[in-house]
Formats: sequence, structure tokens, C-alpha cells
Amino acid sequence: MKSSRAEDLLDQLRVMLAAGHSATHIQRELRIKHGLEPLEACPGEAHSDLFIDHCSQCAPRWGWLGKRERIT
Repeated sequence: MKSSRAEDLLDQLRVMLAAGHSATHIQRELRIKHGLEPLEACPGEAHSDLFIDHCSQCAPRWGWLGKRERIT
């Protein structure tokens, strides 16, 4: 994603949050306008075992899976 598009996206997110839009509405807008899919909960064993402090499935985004968007 180009930096100018990322700036517009951040501004839109701030407006939607200030206006009190729901997470569902924001996710839908991100998908439609920017092609960004919502993050999904990680099913890794580390999240249900208190003695495991690392998850190789979702690291470094503890507990969440999804494509990382690169800003260029």
C-alpha cells in the first residue's frame, strides 16, 4: 500500500472511531474500500496453555492471524 493511501486510511479510521462506528462496520469498510480482510483469532496451543510463552503461528502479533500490510 502506498504511503498516501495509508494516510487516507488512518484518517478514515480515526473519523469512524470518533463517530462511534462498530467494529463490524469498520471491518466491512476496510474490506470493501481497501481490500483488507479482518484478523482472525489464532488457534495455536500457546493460547490455551499458561506455560507456553511463544506461538509460532501468530508471532509477533500475539493471538491474531492475518496478512500484514506493507507501506511503501
